[in-house]
Amino acid sequence: MKIYKKMKKLIVLLMLLLPLLMTAQKENEYKSRFYIQTSFLGVDAGRDFLIGENIFVQTGMGIGAGYDVWNNSMSVVFTFKKPIPYLRGGLDWYYNKNKRIEKNRTLDNNSGNYVGFQAKYSFGTDSEEYMNSLNSVLVSEVHWGIKRKLVGPMYYKVQLGVGHFNDYDAKCSEVYPVVGVFLGATF
Repeated sequence: MKIYKKMKKLIVLLMLLLPLLMTAQKENEYKSRFYIQTSFLGVDAGRDFLIGENIFVQTGMGIGAGYDVWNNSMSVVFTFKKPIPYLRGGLDWYYNKNKRIEKNRTLDNNSGNYVGFQAKYSFGTDSEEYMNSLNSVLVSEVHWGIKRKLVGPMYYKVQLGVGHFNDYDAKCSEVYPVVGVFLGATF
């Protein structure tokens, strides 16, 4: 009878630990995930779609800063009373997956170094809350970045690159360096 109770306890313990062991074995894989993230220019939510072993297509929408581009200048304006809606899409190639695995570093929350392209369309507004109208602007950027796990589903990302800002209302475009710092969570 004692052996039966011990075996029963062992089976229950294995059943409780099995999901943890299975999850731990899959940390060396990238996964498609939903995300919500914030930066200095807004907050957005979307989905990272894994295509291949280490390439992600990202789609998302959010609210945040608006843009006004004119010859040799640009303004970025953010107000909490009337944030500007935007759509975001991109493609990122995580080039150091195998090196991270060799060094026994986690891929959890899709951690890694990447190069990518991103397009963000800001809808603009003619609201009286702004001194100038904020126009419909397409921001296309090429960037290099890092993404790292913080705690649980939380992560941070830092991106550096070059962006082309095309203002459809003012019929102007400019090229500027871009820096992105993001704090987010995956689901």
